[in-house]
Order: sequence, then C-alpha cells, then structure tokens
Amino acid sequence: TLMAQGSIAKTEPGKGKFTKVQFTSDHGRIEDVLGLFTSERAPMSGAIVFHATTELPPGDQPFLRKVQLQGSFDIAQGTFSNNKTQHGVDELSAGARGQNKDDPADVLSGLKGQVKLVEGLAHFSELSFSIPGAHADMQGTYGLDEPHRVNLHGQMRVETRISKTTSGVKSFFLKVIDPIFKKKKKGEVVPVHILGTYEKPDFGLDLGNKQDEQNAKTKK
Repeated sequence: TLMAQGSIAKTEPGKGKFTKVQFTSDHGRIEDVLGLFTSERAPMSGAIVFHATTELPPGDQPFLRKVQLQGSFDIAQGTFSNNKTQHGVDELSAGARGQNKDDPADVLSGLKGQVKLVEGLAHFSELSFSIPGAHADMQGTYGLDEPHRVNLHGQMRVETRISKTTSGVKSFFLKVIDPIFKKKKKGEVVPVHILGTYEKPDFGLDLGNKQDEQNAKTKK
C-alpha cells in the first residue's frame, strides 16, 4: 500500500502551481513506487518500505527533470529485472561463499539507504547492498533518464575469499577481485565500484592509482 498526502500552492501569476507530496509505504512494491516517476520497467522487483517528500515546481521542463525527492527506502528481498544483472549478482554471491560460480543459485538482494532526486539524477547516501555471502556499503548516483548511468563506489566484505573454483567465469568483477582475495583472510574488506549503465553494469575494484593496479596484478 502506498499512501500520499500533499498540498498545492499557487506561485506568482502566470507561473503555475507548486506541488508538495509526502509518500509513505510500509508494505509496498518497488514497481509501484518507481512507477510514480517513470513509465519504464523498474530495475528491481520486490517489497519495499519507502518514505519520501516530493516537490514539483512549476515550469516547462520534462517531469523527471523538475521533480525533486528526498527520502529513505528499505528493500529486504529484491530481484533485478535485467537478467544479466541478476546473473552477475548470483555469481558474486556464489563466489563470496566459495561455491561454484558457473551454475549459481538465484539469490535475493537487500538494498536500503537515503536518496535525493534532483534533475533526473538519484543521489544515494548510506546505501547498503547485501546478498548471501557479501555486504557492501556504497554511495553515488543513478540516472533515471536513458541510458540509466550508474556511478556507485564503496567497500565490500565477503564471507570467504573468492576462489577460482571453475575456469568458465564470465563476470569481469569476479575475475578482477579474485587475486585480491586469494591471499586475504575471511572477512576482508576491499574498495569496489559499479559503473556503466544499468543494462551493462561494470563491477570492479575501485583502484585509486596505477600503483594499486600494478599491486593487484602482481598478486595473480
């Protein structure tokens, strides 16, 4: 259920009206919440707890460019609508638990944090992402407009090292971080990023400079 309560205020003559709405959902669906802001397919599905204040100032800009939002959300058991993204998450979870990454089991994801939407760009803070075997704390942005660009950075902890249990792993993320965890103890935390677009995400280590990159290569 998604509840809304708001008000409409007049601005200067000829400049339209200013709308302010508070949304509350303790047992809602991700698709319904995101459906308020875009007609495109929601990137995730599942249950969500969502509290936000939305403002819509007058103007001729497209809706996604002028709507403003600030709030919090909590997704306990979600799945990604993009099959490649979901499969990459399944591989990551399997690798983080030391299981076979070539045929990973489907996993549910937990996602919660604070969000501020300005000019079509969602700014995330205190963003935590959890799957069986791994947990990441991140921050960054996600574009609601095409091509849905992702720019998230943070730190991830895994249950065990990501070992090369198979030779057919296609995930770039798993290939890159495997040598980092090879000599690390259980529970090691490393910097990670998610870049690219939602349709073609790039999971990888957040290496700060060329020296870090060289150090990573020498551990292979």
